[in-house]
Amino acid sequence: MKHYTEEEILEILKRHKDVSVSYTDEDKQRALVNPSLDEFRAGLKKKVEYLKSTPNEQLSFALFRRFEEDGDRKQFEDRYFNRRQKLLAYALEYWLHKDADTLVHLQDITWAMLEEYTWSVPAHLMRKGLKKVQDDKTYVVDLFASETAHALSEMLTLVGDDLHPIIKDRIHFEIERRVLSRAYENQGEFFWHNVTNNWSAVCAGSVGMTAIYEIGDEERLAHFIERSLSMLENFYKGFSSDGACLEGLSYWNYGFGYFMYFADMLYRRTEGEINLFDDPHIKNIAFFYTKVFFKGSRTVSFSDGGSHGKCSIGALSILAKYYPDYRIPSAEYINFDFSDDYCARFALAVRNTVLAREDLKTNTNEIIGTYLLEDAEWYISSSACGVGIAAKAGNNGEPHNHNDVGSFLIYKNGESLIADIGAGEYTRQYFTPDTRYTIFCNSSASHSVPIINGEYQKAGASYAAKDTTMTEGGIVSDIAGAYDVKSLKSLRRSLSFDANSGAVALKDSFEFDSKPSSVVERFVSPCKPEILSDRVDIKSKNEKMSIYFEADKCIAKYELVMDKAHHGEDRETYVIDFELKDPSVSFDALFEIK
Repeated sequence: MKHYTEEEILEILKRHKDVSVSYTDEDKQRALVNPSLDEFRAGLKKKVEYLKSTPNEQLSFALFRRFEEDGDRKQFEDRYFNRRQKLLAYALEYWLHKDADTLVHLQDITWAMLEEYTWSVPAHLMRKGLKKVQDDKTYVVDLFASETAHALSEMLTLVGDDLHPIIKDRIHFEIERRVLSRAYENQGEFFWHNVTNNWSAVCAGSVGMTAIYEIGDEERLAHFIERSLSMLENFYKGFSSDGACLEGLSYWNYGFGYFMYFADMLYRRTEGEINLFDDPHIKNIAFFYTKVFFKGSRTVSFSDGGSHGKCSIGALSILAKYYPDYRIPSAEYINFDFSDDYCARFALAVRNTVLAREDLKTNTNEIIGTYLLEDAEWYISSSACGVGIAAKAGNNGEPHNHNDVGSFLIYKNGESLIADIGAGEYTRQYFTPDTRYTIFCNSSASHSVPIINGEYQKAGASYAAKDTTMTEGGIVSDIAGAYDVKSLKSLRRSLSFDANSGAVALKDSFEFDSKPSSVVERFVSPCKPEILSDRVDIKSKNEKMSIYFEADKCIAKYELVMDKAHHGEDRETYVIDFELKDPSVSFDALFEIK
């Protein structure tokens, strides 16, 4: 990624002094007739009608301190993000249709957000301590403070002329003192100044876009753009050469999304002189988006990822603009509705509205196939019969890490049969090192990997696979290093996939210094299994697969485990265990899934 000095940026800005990046009436008129936005416009209208019928809930101190008291963040954040959902929906609907009643609601929710004690959330304020008063000198700039500043600044460019002057002036005032005056005041003050994960991109991208909207002085703007670009260089370095996002697809959407929104705005502001997309590594990262889908809009759900997802119309349209060879997928993989985004990301929804290509619904490109992400050590493949598999090697110190070296998942025609259950409910305990891996979904207990001498995998980058090789037909690696079992010399896991039949063959080859006390081969599924003499049947709503095992060597059993999914909902997971009857110092365990 090319580095630009402050002086270079200033000269570029001066050459393009009168360029506007605001969206225009022409953009609005296109959005109103764009056939790719038919469902989007209808969904937006429905959402606005619903939100108007609900009260603007208070962010009480009792809810604010819940995170400090018991680790719960959902009760406060449900209300916090409901406010942002209202801001987004009302702003877009008013921009498109100029309805007077919607303007009343928009101004009320904007006023409520301007009155908030802080735009950060308690879970992030804990980095500074909840007892530290938030004021002009101490405001914490986190993900959501950054996003709030951007949302308000972009809302002003869309509908600001119709807002009451007090609200307009106060938006500028609050953005300046809460975010712009603080974001880059002291280099290193906020941890996202020096990290390589989604925080650097979301915060720097949001602050950078806000600065372009808010700052008229070219010298000061050049400083903000240089600082944002420096943060984005860190984010850039967090991706290996294959472009894989080890945090998962949802965090690619989040982090790289804000990278591309800022990059696109900067390209327009400088009339193409600063083009962050003109970089082979950025292109690899961009193309990751189309490598992780399966039939039925299922996705790779490693780490804190999710198992469902669709491509954003705005993100696809941006990437296709800069990369003519970008493979826009068929409509099956694209989200055309007004996204019911819990966090109400203003940047994404606005770009969905104004940038969507008109040909998205008629595209017939098939994006599923076989992808070998060598640096990430991810194997992804789909068969013509509808079976898709993803498997990984890697290490247990990855971003948003789960202890999952050697894990895999299997879908069939959009239904999960062997699962990686993904993220759990985010609480204080979820992000505390001492407690993170006591939580089921983060532990290897929730992954399809062996349990050896009663021990699960350990956390940390040193607990890793080695000697990993991948071909079109599968992945092989030694995953013994993920365990702290002194007698375990090697555990060579071989997963083979027949792309014609959809059959998966698993072979684990164990080598010990001394006879192990126990070895259990675990498989994880959302479906209640049925144990038969030589196989275990797994049936979802419409699909079925069977795990064939060596009945003379194994005893099969299963257990239902309940936990909390990402948004706090109850989740059922079945762990299917094959206990080796008499494991020796050297043996193979064989399974076939078909």
